[in-house]
Amino acid sequence: MKKYFLILVFIPVLSFAQFKKLKSWDVSEEILSCYVDRPGDLYVLTTGGQFLKYDKNGTLQVVYKHDPPPTLFDPRDGARLFAFYRNARQYAYLSPSFDVLDAIHIDSAFVTEPWLVCPSGDLNAWVIDSADGTLKKINARTGHVDVEVTLDASVPVTEIMSMREYQGFLFCNTKTSGIMLFNSLGKLIKILPDANVINFNFLGEELYYVHQGRLKFLDLFSAETLDITLPEPCKQALLTDERLYLLAGKTINLFEYNP
Repeated sequence: MKKYFLILVFIPVLSFAQFKKLKSWDVSEEILSCYVDRPGDLYVLTTGGQFLKYDKNGTLQVVYKHDPPPTLFDPRDGARLFAFYRNARQYAYLSPSFDVLDAIHIDSAFVTEPWLVCPSGDLNAWVIDSADGTLKKINARTGHVDVEVTLDASVPVTEIMSMREYQGFLFCNTKTSGIMLFNSLGKLIKILPDANVINFNFLGEELYYVHQGRLKFLDLFSAETLDITLPEPCKQALLTDERLYLLAGKTINLFEYNP
């Protein structure tokens, strides 16, 4: 029943959604990447390494800069932000104002060359080791490696741009191969073949990302797909249950989302 419920309800809601533009503004530097936390606040990282945090109405809340900027960032629930710094072999949890709450050094006994790190649950971490091309889950309580698998050699580790755990799955975005989907044991389930995706995100049970000017969705449990036309061209898009953010160049466009 779940599959048909999602088809009947989810698709019409998105297909006939109404987007009302609330505001548009420019930032001082080119937008490199963008993120949204669970409450719906927007985080923008510029090419100059500056983080800008906005509330759902587009009001600037925090300006933060770390040199160098994080290799990977995830605002999560907005109360405990995650940042990984490759050169420092360290990941950290930050407060909403970007103060360091906890910093963890990655032990070379377990990971020789950490390429990317993302949180797994509240304490553990997924790590890609570029030295041997492995994907590992580090147990923060014991310090041991709970999962270790060798990645497909046809996708070079250095092509993996970002990764994130969601709903028990791990997602790795690559430059040319698409988005790789792994289960909780590190087994590759499938590859979504859309290449040149700048970033991806989640809404409920759906994975979504911008591809060729459209917003594409994949239901993680039914495998149903959908894509919708965006109200304006963009390079990156973030959708919450209330807002749609479209970003390109130095410009941010904010829309109210009314199903």
